[in-house]
Amino acid sequence: MDPILTAVYVHMARRHGASVDDILVDPLLREEFVTLCRRSVGEDVTEEKMLRRLANLRKHSKLPRAKDLPAHESTQG
Repeated sequence: MDPILTAVYVHMARRHGASVDDILVDPLLREEFVTLCRRSVGEDVTEEKMLRRLANLRKHSKLPRAKDLPAHESTQG
């Protein structure tokens, strides 16, 4: 599950400039993150488990920093 969470986090950071904290506290970003993750991990993984794992990945420096990622993706199209 970690590679999926990481890929979705990177997508969100590039698209929205979102940090892990933004994803955890903003209901719209959190919903988008969970929806994108569920496409790959399935419905049997709870939102809480995904968000806790995301926070844990950050805590253990397993995620790239949002500021180190390339510029935001275009949301057009």
